[in-house]
Amino acid sequence: MLSANRYNKVKHGETMGFEKLLYVADTAEPSAEAIQRLTGLHRIGLAEVIICVPDDGDQWEQEAGAFGLKATSLTVAGPLVSGLMDAVRQEGASVIATPIEARQKGRVAKGYARELLKLSHVPVIFMPAVDEPSATEEGGMFHRVVLAADWSESCREAMRYLLTFKGVIKELEIIHVVGQRLSIKEMRELRQMLSAWRSAFLDHLIDAEFHIYAGKTHEEILLAVRDYGGTCIVMGSPKKSSIKSMLKPSCAYRVAQASPVPTMIVP
Repeated sequence: MLSANRYNKVKHGETMGFEKLLYVADTAEPSAEAIQRLTGLHRIGLAEVIICVPDDGDQWEQEAGAFGLKATSLTVAGPLVSGLMDAVRQEGASVIATPIEARQKGRVAKGYARELLKLSHVPVIFMPAVDEPSATEEGGMFHRVVLAADWSESCREAMRYLLTFKGVIKELEIIHVVGQRLSIKEMRELRQMLSAWRSAFLDHLIDAEFHIYAGKTHEEILLAVRDYGGTCIVMGSPKKSSIKSMLKPSCAYRVAQASPVPTMIVP
């Protein structure tokens, strides 16, 4: 959940951005693509990056510093996800960026992404192994956003988050996926709700359109990315309450796992 201070920023129209980012690195040596991703976030308020590395992080600090980013590094000795949650609390990180599969001691951390989604109280950006060309263009990750709308509170959090990205988002596509046939009344109400969300973004000078898809939710969201050349996906992730639902792969996890572009999931 967003803190009261950050809610006030939204209320007063300030750009929330990513003041402090916790970045989970796969290797001790930074790649050009990884640094490009970090510098691309700089334009939406990234002031500092804490880099979680498997070994010494001096090279990351130097590379990030060369692009004007304040960077520090840390390593997690114990369980990875709990260590990241400790780092978020201690460092005051406002967002986590990570590969869908993270490594610790040379091995892929089992169940990492699902556990991270379950425990994180800040947005998580899952980075694909290789970005689509559209995702690394000059406009940056938030150039063309696909927002998956499902009316959950976490999705409304995601909406409030994006409303502060004026001047960053060029185009925003609001996607809602229906899984069954709707009556005329239900379809009219759905279009009214989507139109209200579109109007909210237009009021904040963010160009937005809405679209209705039908089918399996995770598949249709990925289809929308292809249809509209999305450079990232933004969606909410409702917390699971039952044991059965926690063990079942969530829609957010399925999207992040298969997405060719970064996926930001807001709790």
